[in-house]
Amino acid sequence: MPRPAPARNERRARARPAGLRAQTLAWLASHGLGYDLLIMREAGDRRPARDFKRVETLGLRTCGFEVRLAVEDDPANLEMFESEGVPCLYVHSGYYG
Repeated sequence: MPRPAPARNERRARARPAGLRAQTLAWLASHGLGYDLLIMREAGDRRPARDFKRVETLGLRTCGFEVRLAVEDDPANLEMFESEGVPCLYVHSGYYG
């Protein structure tokens, strides 16, 4: 008898604007990256990515989620996650120098 797939319980907070949702979904799928919830900026949200992700991280915690790990290519976001007590894996993308 086949076993049901385990719940991933993965949330992805992207600082990309919601207008890029289709491209983001295609990119995630092409890289085999699943998720249960995709959080993106609303149109016109010009906050720095670290501020957006800090607010969304606090929102997830307020809703009872435990944020166990962040994966980042932006050193400013790495610093923010660490200041919030969230372990963060830095992946150099070449985008931030």
